[in-house]
Amino acid sequence: MLCELFHPYVKGGSEKRYWEISRRLAEEDDVHIFTMRPPGTDQEETVDNISIHRIFNFTELYTDSGRRKVWPAVGYSLSLMKEIFGRFDRFDIVDCSSFPYIPSFSAKLLSSKWSSPLVVTFHEVWGSYWNQYLNSSIGGRIGIFFEEATAHIPNKIVAVSRWTASALSKTYGVPKAKIDVIPNGVDLRLFDSVIMNRDPFKVLFVGRLISHKHLDWLIAAMSTVKKRFPNSSLHVVGDGPIRPELEELVSKYSLSKNTTFYGALSSYRSVAEHMKSASVLVSPSTREGFNMVALEAIVAGTPVVIVDAPNNAALDFVKHRRTGLVVETGNPQAIADAIIELFEDEKLRRRLVENALQTAYRYSWDEIAQAMRRVYQKAAIL
Repeated sequence: MLCELFHPYVKGGSEKRYWEISRRLAEEDDVHIFTMRPPGTDQEETVDNISIHRIFNFTELYTDSGRRKVWPAVGYSLSLMKEIFGRFDRFDIVDCSSFPYIPSFSAKLLSSKWSSPLVVTFHEVWGSYWNQYLNSSIGGRIGIFFEEATAHIPNKIVAVSRWTASALSKTYGVPKAKIDVIPNGVDLRLFDSVIMNRDPFKVLFVGRLISHKHLDWLIAAMSTVKKRFPNSSLHVVGDGPIRPELEELVSKYSLSKNTTFYGALSSYRSVAEHMKSASVLVSPSTREGFNMVALEAIVAGTPVVIVDAPNNAALDFVKHRRTGLVVETGNPQAIADAIIELFEDEKLRRRLVENALQTAYRYSWDEIAQAMRRVYQKAAIL
């Protein structure tokens, strides 16, 4: 498996996915992870029967503006070729994370050399968003080129949501028969083992502090919520390049006494504890290939509020007033109204949670790992 970053050192959705799937597959199969090497980590390590190879050192992945740097992806891709060609004879399956795209070309060369099938997992599709992200039409075209090429080089594609699968077909013409939808999951045993008292006015945000997550909308909403519920509090789990701006915004709205920034927590059990003790989780992100945070909050018995954005795949499982509340994009007042309604209407809260749990319990990592094994077996006979 080739993934630029690997849990637990970075705790984003894609890294967690590879961690949860690989450790289950490693119970029966010989699993190797080739990833980059963050500061303070071992170059070679075996964890839960997974052989982890950290092959390219890096210190920082983001520019001051919050965009991903290109050169770490290039260095990682070149290191893949050098390390794997030099040390290993063959792997039966090559599984590569689509992002950051450049390593997919190294993965293709490796799989071709061994006559092994290449499976690429797509977490989301950016398409024309590249122009906005890079703030350049030329840069946008380059981004689109690499994303489209990555969509056409594997033998099999795994999409983490129906939205991602549809975007691959509509945007880049990938045949539907080439795509399997295997969602992200949740550690049911972990959440079942966590027992916490519910804080009736605790609002939780979990995610990387970058612009499209739109924590700024939630902060603005909390200024309204506070007027109605002075004891309400906002708890922010996660870190990122725009944290200083967000902390300034909290001060601007006089929310410093009502807001806590925890940064990135060292254990996911701590995140689960926050989810179990919160009264509502708000995820105002406008771009999500899946949104594991919303799913995990549902399993924790916490109602969720998301935004109605075209590129928000959480809409696959969060249905308005059935399994959560879906509000207008870019409207802090709508977010505040949803929070206040959940604070005041216990009957609504209970109904949303009960309905959502029926959906969420289908997303077991054990089942998802077995589904990935079936994809590998199918790819091997194509």
